Amino acid sequence: MSIAGIVEHGGAVTIGNTWINWRRSQIIEINSQNTPAPRSWGPRYTTQIQRSSVECPGAAYNREHVAETPIPRCIHRMTMNAPRSEAPSSEPRRRNPDWTRDETILLMDLYLSAPRASKAHPEVAALSALLRAAARRTGLVVLASFRNPAGIAMRLRNFGRHDPHAPPSRDSGLRPGGAIDAEIWAAFGGNNAALAAEVNRIRRGLRAEDWLPHQRSSRGPAPVIGTRRTVFADGPTSVYLLLIDGPISVLAPNMLPVDGASLVKIGRTNDLDRRLSELASGLPRRAAIHYIPIGVRNFKSGADAHSFERTLLDQCDQRGWSLGGEFAYAPLKIVKKMLLGKS
Repeated sequence: MSIAGIVEHGGAVTIGNTWINWRRSQIIEINSQNTPAPRSWGPRYTTQIQRSSVECPGAAYNREHVAETPIPRCIHRMTMNAPRSEAPSSEPRRRNPDWTRDETILLMDLYLSAPRASKAHPEVAALSALLRAAARRTGLVVLASFRNPAGIAMRLRNFGRHDPHAPPSRDSGLRPGGAIDAEIWAAFGGNNAALAAEVNRIRRGLRAEDWLPHQRSSRGPAPVIGTRRTVFADGPTSVYLLLIDGPISVLAPNMLPVDGASLVKIGRTNDLDRRLSELASGLPRRAAIHYIPIGVRNFKSGADAHSFERTLLDQCDQRGWSLGGEFAYAPLKIVKKMLLGKS
């Protein structure tokens, strides 16, 4: 019989007098009394049949031994591709834990500086890296959706409900977390100094081992002798802004403390977690000096990232902030604006 004689009805197809029920993957015999009324064949299956017609032209069926008749490849593939109901999974679906008080405080600090930040905003990406690293330190299973930039950008808009200066058309953000958001806003909404103190406390509570995958005395591999060939592939690269938190008298003993200024490091990488692990490995455990990501701006290529990094460092040189290399002692608010491309 010609493959063009196939019609569809209620999750089944008929070929002559043979009814193929793809939901049960069975072939059963029908007669003229219970033959279903044909309906039009959907485009999804029509394309599949036209592509497969040369594989099984004129496939014949034995009416007396239908159950034993092998299914042609075209029908088998059509059966496998057809929609079917899925059995419910017995495994519980994992969900991310609720936001903690400290996480929400860091989120509110970001809201006050960039209330409409998108997932591509440098400070959103940096906060995501910070929170994910802190969660790994506690042994939490960090899912791909855990405090990722998209979730942070949406959650950020929750504070618009409590901010009396927020435009009335502001998005409401994510519904969960209303109680903790209201609590944090009530505590720090009118006290920026107290909020800054809490933010500093939380950041100083982070340890260098947040980005260290091992706790052994050395992570260095054994030396390998021979010829090694390395191929560097271009691709997405980030320019990062790190706050080097610690006593300024130790970090820059010849610098006079300036209100609002911080010691920062500007660099680029194609893997922020790996780069932070490398930097942290140069510090002893429980050190009073921490590398804290403040901003991460993503670029499509290493060349674009290098050009932008060079621009930031040149501006630090021109303004007298540079300490040599990738380090600067600069007003943090201004450097964050520079990372956004604003001078």
